[in-house]
Amino acid sequence: MRLQITLYFIWYCLKIRTNPWAFFQIHAHFFDTQKGIFSKCDIEKQIPKKWRLESYKIKYNHDVADILNQVSLPCFWKPEWGQNAHGISYIDNKRDLQKFLHKSRQSNINYLIQPASEYSEEFEICFSKNPENLDSIMIHSLVQAENGAGIHISSIHAETRYKECIHEIDMKQCDALISHLQSLWNFWIGRVGLKANSLNDLIAGKFQVFEINIFIPMPLKLLAYNVDESQKTIFLKKWAHTLAHLTKLRPKQPYKEVFLRKIAWHYKIKLLHNPYYMQLKKVIYGWIEKNFLNGCSDYNSLSVRKSCRSKFQSREMFAKHGIPYAKWLVFFNPYTAYKFAKEHGFPLVLKPNVGGFSRGSHFPINNFKEFWIAMFFVKFWWPTSVVEQYLKGKNYRVVTTKDSVDIAMRRYPAFVTWDGKNSISELIDVENRVREEMKLTPVIHLIEKSAQIARHLKKHGLNFDSIPKSWEEIELYHRVSLAPGGVLKTIDVKTITPKNKELFIKILDLFESNLFWIDVIMEQWIDVDYDKQKCIFLEVNSRPYLKMHAYPRYGQIPDMEKFYKKLDVLEVVDRGVF
Repeated sequence: MRLQITLYFIWYCLKIRTNPWAFFQIHAHFFDTQKGIFSKCDIEKQIPKKWRLESYKIKYNHDVADILNQVSLPCFWKPEWGQNAHGISYIDNKRDLQKFLHKSRQSNINYLIQPASEYSEEFEICFSKNPENLDSIMIHSLVQAENGAGIHISSIHAETRYKECIHEIDMKQCDALISHLQSLWNFWIGRVGLKANSLNDLIAGKFQVFEINIFIPMPLKLLAYNVDESQKTIFLKKWAHTLAHLTKLRPKQPYKEVFLRKIAWHYKIKLLHNPYYMQLKKVIYGWIEKNFLNGCSDYNSLSVRKSCRSKFQSREMFAKHGIPYAKWLVFFNPYTAYKFAKEHGFPLVLKPNVGGFSRGSHFPINNFKEFWIAMFFVKFWWPTSVVEQYLKGKNYRVVTTKDSVDIAMRRYPAFVTWDGKNSISELIDVENRVREEMKLTPVIHLIEKSAQIARHLKKHGLNFDSIPKSWEEIELYHRVSLAPGGVLKTIDVKTITPKNKELFIKILDLFESNLFWIDVIMEQWIDVDYDKQKCIFLEVNSRPYLKMHAYPRYGQIPDMEKFYKKLDVLEVVDRGVF
């Protein structure tokens, strides 16, 4: 049936000369681009309280008692967005509630909890605006869901039967129902789920709305057992015809990438409730833990780590609370990043949305040739990527715990200082001997005479045999990470201004974290207030590689033993769970 609707819809769109793809822009103004969903919480706000069956968002720090203060059992556990009842569970005891609460902490989607309705019968109404009069709406289908014995959730994949009831009401009753719907919201198309004790109560306005689907609402009349196949075919054509005309008449608004992101969410929810996928995910995350997070600290709860796992989450928090950051964009389609570069210009940074140790990052990117080369490589690391503006300045990594800034380091790319006699190759050997004598390895890497360093030198008209003027500092690579030989210099935390310290601690508190690495670039120095210079906060890291702070190339070694004693007394929930 879905295929039939799609084909008829495309045919009618071509017939009236409108773009079928534009259908997904009809409700784009309700689409949350940051979350990539039509949030049920946002949609609920359109419903008057007398008809609203309130949903409550589950927070990372919620326990069973917090939830039961908001709703009583039985209740329904559901994703913040989903279709066809995917991911929805019925909960009628504390044990199951605890189980689902633990499960939600291990997923990376938001969940809602909704009380069970006081009414007994479930109805689904499919409606749309009238293409001939956009101030009025049309009811296309009025279906009653009949669940099987012991079934609490209606679903086309469960033991649910659907009975079409539109023929059971007269014109006056239909007008009354339309009047109710028009006072609920201003959606162009949708399917609304309601609970009432009877069809007469529904028409009289004695109901509660528990769900609204405005993405691709399928009229359940097409599944009704009391509608024959010929009637379904006639209805299907009329439905596709209406959709085509509404697509042509849709409100003009900025384009949003709705379809692909919604489809991605749909399958993400399906997979998260597939036991075979979850087992595979556990194996994959174990591999990531072993190969990419080996040696990283673990002093934050799973809920905190999930709240800042991606760069998108960090930037979202920075934007919400007025913390300076670079203009940026999370993207899947490379053309989206290209448009960002055209709008904001160079230099830019391209990097994976999820990652660490600067793996897969490319900066500064100064032209479109470098942009497309970096794009090719960054997509090997993670499907979603980040493009952002770049600031030339001092790169700091600050370790912040509750109420204090404990360690600060400035990070440099690998470099050598010429003495007027030796070549770059010989100076690298000297620098590596110093690192070995200081016993910095293997935490701080030796500088390899690699192809990437050779390419970097070539951009500046140099090679390993070059002997330029004396006492000139030469950068060997653009990235400040440890792998290419990056350098660390300890900064005395006493030199950090009180205003800067206050901001670092504020960032920690926003995420309710115990410990953060906070990465920031400042145009001048860290002993100048952040609001008196150009400054961008890059990201936070909830599992920092603290070991590296005991191996500075320049400056004093912090008292790491005292620091670890402070951390080891912390009680951490879900420690060791990725």
